[in-house]
Amino acid sequence: MISTQIHIDLIKNILFLHEGDFTDIYVESYVEELETILDKIPNGTTNLKKKSIFSFVELFQNVIRHGKKQNPEKPQGLILLGIQENFVYIECYNYIESENIPKLLSSIESVNQMSQEQLKEECMDRLFNKKFTDKGGAGVGFIDMARRTRHKITYETFALPNEQTIFKIAVKCNINRNQDI
Repeated sequence: MISTQIHIDLIKNILFLHEGDFTDIYVESYVEELETILDKIPNGTTNLKKKSIFSFVELFQNVIRHGKKQNPEKPQGLILLGIQENFVYIECYNYIESENIPKLLSSIESVNQMSQEQLKEECMDRLFNKKFTDKGGAGVGFIDMARRTRHKITYETFALPNEQTIFKIAVKCNINRNQDI
């Protein structure tokens, strides 16, 4: 289990946590649960709920599509949603082959260098010009998360034996709508 191999920053008020198998069957019920949780946040808006749920689903599906399978059929990981100060945080931890780390980090760093306008242009370019990745997607997940949340994507890696790494990726969403401007 990932939680036994890393230290999770427990300063955050964790409102939702899933650890174990990542499969598509969980997504719909988790979205419903997150909607209920996010509705209870003081000063939370529909926009906050949309950004948070979009980011959660994107990160969850990234583990399903790109995570290293720890058993024959399913990738394993940990995802949480929490609050700290004026932000909702979504953090995701999953296993990845160590050889894939440089390309992944380069992709995130490239996204983090872009302005909001550049993020929008890159997203549209990939979608309209049908620039697809090896996995069949347009590769816009990180771009769209950074664009929608208006924050840099943060990440951390934890090297393990067997050429594996635990990869942590996190995004944050402003609770106060005025902070988005």
